[in-house]
This record gives sequence, C-alpha cells and structure tokens, in this order.
Amino acid sequence: AKKDHIDGISREIIRRGLKIRWLCMADGLVDDESLKLMSKAGCVTYKYGLEHLDEDVLRAIPKPLKRERLLEIIKKCREYGMKSYVNLIIGLPKSNWEKDLKMLKDVIKSKPDLIQIAIAVPYPGTVFFKKAKENGWLVSEDPGYYDATGKSAVSYPDYPAEKIEEMFHLG
Repeated sequence: AKKDHIDGISREIIRRGLKIRWLCMADGLVDDESLKLMSKAGCVTYKYGLEHLDEDVLRAIPKPLKRERLLEIIKKCREYGMKSYVNLIIGLPKSNWEKDLKMLKDVIKSKPDLIQIAIAVPYPGTVFFKKAKENGWLVSEDPGYYDATGKSAVSYPDYPAEKIEEMFHLG
C-alpha cells in the first residue's frame, strides 16, 4: 500500500544480492516502476484485488481503481516475468448480472495466471454491512450462513441472491 516501503524492500533485496522468490498481496494502485523493481527483486506473483471493472461499481464500494489500469497490471506482470493473481468480487452494490458477466469475460480475456472469485460479503461492523441492513439487502446477518458456502448474504431488488449465486457458480 505504500510505494516507498515496497520499493525500499525491493531495492534492499537487490542491493544484498539475495536470490529469493517471493509473492505479495497488494492492490490495483501499483505503478510500473514498483512492479518492475519487485520483479528484479525476485517477486514471482503479484496478487491483487482487481475487485471489479465497472466504474459505477468501483465508485459504489468505493475504490479509486481504474478499469484500464486493473487490466494493464496483468499485462505488465507478464512483461516483467511475474504471474498475475486477481481477486474478483461479484454481487457488489451497483452491480448486476450483465456487469458481473462482462467483468468475468473481460478478465478471462486478459489472461491472468490465476483468478479467485468471491461473492461480496457485508461483514458486521463494516460500512457495507450498515448500508445493506439499511437498504434491506441482507439475506442473513449470520456469517455462518454465507461464509465459504457459495451463498450470497445480499439480495438486491434488481440482482437477487439466487442470481448472484448462479453467477458465482458460472465463474
């Protein structure tokens, strides 16, 4: 999350001549300079929260991510000799069947090395949970209901839980 920190670690690995292979979990805000430096320092996989590609969805969650850059990171990882591992979320606020399907198709077309798909979860104590409760989107407040079961904890008027679950199983 902090460019100076990861760049500093990468430079120190290079300076010491360490021959280690490592991976990281990060975000879609990384710049090319950091990706290239990480690769030179032995990073073999860049795992990041691509989240979604639709700008309305990204604004709603809110994430300051840009569609073009999220897809470009996959290409840059390949160019720098790293694998790309993307995390996708379906069933987010402002999404629907068409937006989630388009996102899945566009990500698959960009050929990341690994894809992880999850259903949006409004965990208790989060802004998403509060918003879901206020808007009547919650299917259940029990984390055991949806945790690792493939069930959606939210159901929107135009994107019901059953359709979100169906989309999850398509992926």
